Amino acid sequence: MTLRKHQREAKEAAERIRGGQGSTILAHVVPGGGKSWLPMLVAKELPPETKIGWFVPRDNLRHQAALDAKEKFDVVLNDCGNDITPSRGTAGFVTTHQGLTANPDLWRYEFQRYPYLCVVDELHHAWIDRAGDEAELTKALRRLPARYWLSMTGTLERNGPTLIYSIQYEPSENGLRPNGNASADHFIRYTREQALAEGAITPLDFHHHDGPVKWLDGTSNEEIECRLSDADKDDASAGLFTALSTEFATQLFSTAVDHWRVHGHKLLVVCGRQEDARAYAKRMKGEPGGVYLAITENDEASEHIKRFRAANGKSILVTCMMAYEGLDVPAISHICALTHIRSTPWIYQMLARAWRVFPDKPLAYCFCPDDPRMNAVIRRIQTEQERVVRDTPRDGNGKGNGNGGAVDVLPLSGVVEDIRRSALDGSPVTQAQEEFAALVRKSGMDINDPTFRAAWEKLGTQVAIPATAETFGEMKHRMQKDIADLCRRKDHDRGLDFGTTQKRVYDRTRKSITAMTPEELKAAYHVAANI
Repeated sequence: MTLRKHQREAKEAAERIRGGQGSTILAHVVPGGGKSWLPMLVAKELPPETKIGWFVPRDNLRHQAALDAKEKFDVVLNDCGNDITPSRGTAGFVTTHQGLTANPDLWRYEFQRYPYLCVVDELHHAWIDRAGDEAELTKALRRLPARYWLSMTGTLERNGPTLIYSIQYEPSENGLRPNGNASADHFIRYTREQALAEGAITPLDFHHHDGPVKWLDGTSNEEIECRLSDADKDDASAGLFTALSTEFATQLFSTAVDHWRVHGHKLLVVCGRQEDARAYAKRMKGEPGGVYLAITENDEASEHIKRFRAANGKSILVTCMMAYEGLDVPAISHICALTHIRSTPWIYQMLARAWRVFPDKPLAYCFCPDDPRMNAVIRRIQTEQERVVRDTPRDGNGKGNGNGGAVDVLPLSGVVEDIRRSALDGSPVTQAQEEFAALVRKSGMDINDPTFRAAWEKLGTQVAIPATAETFGEMKHRMQKDIADLCRRKDHDRGLDFGTTQKRVYDRTRKSITAMTPEELKAAYHVAANI
């Protein structure tokens, strides 16, 4: 297994910790750089009785973490909610931030029972403000008696005045800035430039869309018109809102889709409003590879994300806020950015969805408005500045309504007239690169062909494997369902009251199937089959 710079450094830090040098690691890793390997790499170097307790922001990341641990390291972690016995005889568990805050006493007790490496994924979700108020996640983390700590994040920035839990700050000309070296016994930094140099991420090519936009100012009742890229500071929010509420946005979307159909694998469409996301998903209905919708109004959003990940070939995921952070789908080659949000950490996370390495993907593409605020974010990412953002609006439009819409602006018109290109890493983007990629695709080569996969692995490129394997939690729930289904069938076939057979299984095993290990579930199924 070839390790990247930060992965080697994490192993070395764990070795020093085992030798008595501290107990905490902070890993600030560019999104897509491979920080999901760190918990297993670190735990392997710690005393063998150490378990992994891994907290991630969302359910889909819980599933992905457990799957990666099993497939890449043969480490079995229980992907769980608030189970009474979280590790269930495995190497540890993965649960969500919400799972931790819902029942902090459960996890505190679990960490008292076993020596744990506590892994906090995306640490920036744990905040503290200047007045002393704290996020529920921060309060819960304070109470965990972990033997070792591994804090991981793709950004050490937060919008507004809040600070990140456990991070030490120092004065700078722009306010306070995080000091990674002072925040943990061992600090690991893996930048975008380092990831590009190691081939860990893919260069990103931008297609900036520009044109005239016109709106009616709700305060002065004045009709204002300007070119989107020329909007001054006062008009930047209204100009962007107008562009994304008029024909400008549909033209940008159509251009992105056309390019993706020729040059792409998977397309991620990021909208500012849920009604827009529904409209774009509906517009693409019938696409052969499938169209998936991940918004809070869709009760099946988590399932849609899973299906998007597992889909072979071209497919589309349309989202707002749900699917940008931690969405690990290396086949995403195109992003269509139809969101008003312009905070640096947020844009950074969104762009990172596309720069993960994948076969036949020499470049990734972002289609976006050519507005000054987006371009400022891109320039800032290019220079990898390490300062805290203090003046970025909390929502996407600077108006404070939180819905992605400027309440005092009436959009009148907006069209795309010009499209320019730029590369995030500063490298030249040539037509020859695109033609080569298109030629390989047209050859019909199958990325699952063993010869092709071996060639890519020799080149040091990650080959994405469809998520068909089961995590520990999925296996456990499947086995529980199999027993329950078998018991229901026996009740029906024999004319028994509902639950009779399952009660007999309990009488013989003296244990509920919800509390059983996989080995016990296998035995319980055999009992049910022979009753």
